Amino acid sequence: MYTSEEKCNQRTQKRKIYNVCPRKGKKIFIHMHEIIQIDGHIYQCLECKQNLCENLALIMCERTHTGEKPYKCDMCEKTFVQSSDLTSHQRIHNYEKPYKCSKCEKTFSQNSTLIRHQVIHSGEKRHKCLECGKAFGRHSTLLCHQQIHSKPNTHK
Repeated sequence: MYTSEEKCNQRTQKRKIYNVCPRKGKKIFIHMHEIIQIDGHIYQCLECKQNLCENLALIMCERTHTGEKPYKCDMCEKTFVQSSDLTSHQRIHNYEKPYKCSKCEKTFSQNSTLIRHQVIHSGEKRHKCLECGKAFGRHSTLLCHQQIHSKPNTHK
């Protein structure tokens, strides 16, 4: 059995960590390279009273309450809470696509888009229609499909 402090320290060992702000309900993602581990310290957001393991998580939580977005794009004036979000956004303006599919050589500006694309090649269909059993590779495709079951005069 872990104490809450041990659990907190254990979570910092994961690659991607997130905390949920109870007042705003937003997930605050923290990447491993951004974490500054301070042993035994628990931080509390004064606004929502959430206990956080990392100082950076506290900063991100506070920014959701204040609306502070200190990172600004020079090209379009859009602002961001985290510098990594700005870096990712700037790829749009630079037409930079550093993530390449090993199967078809297609490139993407974000790793998450590449991962979503790779489902095409794997043939994996994790999203199943509960009405008819048909399966889909993407949740959005399932949602579009499910509309046929709700329309009158269609086959179910």
